[in-house]
Amino acid sequence: MNRSAELKNLFALLNKEHNTTTYVILNYLTLLFILCSSIIFPFYVYLNKVNRSRDESVSIFPITNHLYKIMKVTFLLMFVSNICFYCGRYFDESLLLVFFALSCVLSINALDIITQVAQLMISLLAIRKFITYFLPSSIQTVIKIQNWLFSKSWMFYVGFIIKDLVALIISFRELHSGSDDNFRFGIISYISLNTFHIASALLYVPIAIRMKHRETMSLKKNKPQRYIVWQTLLIMVFKIISTILAILLYFLEVVSIDTILRALYFFDATSTPLIVQISYLFNNKKSLKTLLLNFKFANFIRVLLNIEVKSAVLPEANEIAMVQKAGSSEGVETGKGIAVIDVPGSTGKDVEDRL
Repeated sequence: MNRSAELKNLFALLNKEHNTTTYVILNYLTLLFILCSSIIFPFYVYLNKVNRSRDESVSIFPITNHLYKIMKVTFLLMFVSNICFYCGRYFDESLLLVFFALSCVLSINALDIITQVAQLMISLLAIRKFITYFLPSSIQTVIKIQNWLFSKSWMFYVGFIIKDLVALIISFRELHSGSDDNFRFGIISYISLNTFHIASALLYVPIAIRMKHRETMSLKKNKPQRYIVWQTLLIMVFKIISTILAILLYFLEVVSIDTILRALYFFDATSTPLIVQISYLFNNKKSLKTLLLNFKFANFIRVLLNIEVKSAVLPEANEIAMVQKAGSSEGVETGKGIAVIDVPGSTGKDVEDRL
């Protein structure tokens, strides 16, 4: 068999086990997530750019800004991986097939690593919120730790790269020994990470119960915190759904565990960006509504491409000002002074963390 045929079989292998009903459902869900992410991504970027000065004054900005950067890279990787996958199925030349296959594998692995980092950051935000809410005296210490962690954010990526390299090494050993070490490692690592994410999401439950007893208008207006809460809870729900589908695949349709894990990781990689973007848009409803009611394509493109708009000359600047004004009225407490709770010796960001 020549090399072209072998590479053709590599792409065909991706469809071999994928004709089961549950897997087809999972596959269509991921395609739906990619389509929805592609549609709303420009609006997500636009609102992030327009609201940046407002968002910078919130204490969780280092995390939300890193998630914003991750979303941009994720969108690019999803585009590249899909192009390479579908192009690789229609070329017979060995070199082109090698290029598309390698590009597809690398982009999907990079997408997987970035998604795991994004989910870890969102889980750390839940832990941060739990600590600062029940131990308000620790706010300054927690913020210092947060800033240090995100100044060393490369450590998260290195950690997940090492995890994947360990899985790859175990796979090679498994080919020679016939053991199921990779099976155990894949299951243990996936269950451990999922348990951590779900447990961190559940930390919001005691916070929600406590807040019911001291609910005020300022709590309702705390948009940055609500944005993170929605992200975390939606990711937990999606993980529970994907886990149920995985169990159905394994016990009812006899799909290999490796295929299931690949499907679950890709499900996470496509659902997480959508959740992050929808959460941000939902918590900036006024800004989004203002944008849509006063939509001008030329101005929309200018903002996306960072083309400067001179307010003295271009009327489109009025649209940006209207969106920014709507964003400012979303009820976002900033670090420049929050007149919601009188806490002596506290800054605006401290008060935000107490809510």
